[in-house]
Amino acid sequence: MKTVVFIVAFAVFTQAWAQKCPTVQKIKSDLIGQKVVTKKKLIGKDFWEFAALSEFERIKIKNEASSGRWCEKTLELDLRDFKTNKRYYMTLYVRYLKDRYNEYILERIDLIDYK
Repeated sequence: MKTVVFIVAFAVFTQAWAQKCPTVQKIKSDLIGQKVVTKKKLIGKDFWEFAALSEFERIKIKNEASSGRWCEKTLELDLRDFKTNKRYYMTLYVRYLKDRYNEYILERIDLIDYK
């Protein structure tokens, strides 16, 4: 009986730690309200603030790496400013860490390139 309880507990623990990296949908949601600083002005500012889900036209995952506690991705984003309707293109690095509840939390966003 103790063996069965241990196996079930181990399976539940392993399943929780084997949680996949955040999906594109979660990344979009997590980016809302976040800002990335740019070296030249976009939309008249030196930063881009993710304001609405409608701004995301496409996200392509270029690279992905993970371990039991972290996940990082390099993303290509096609964006459309919801106020001006202009298109912008970015390459972002995002890093997630698992919290004590085993949920991925956005830890870091770095702008790699933009147009």
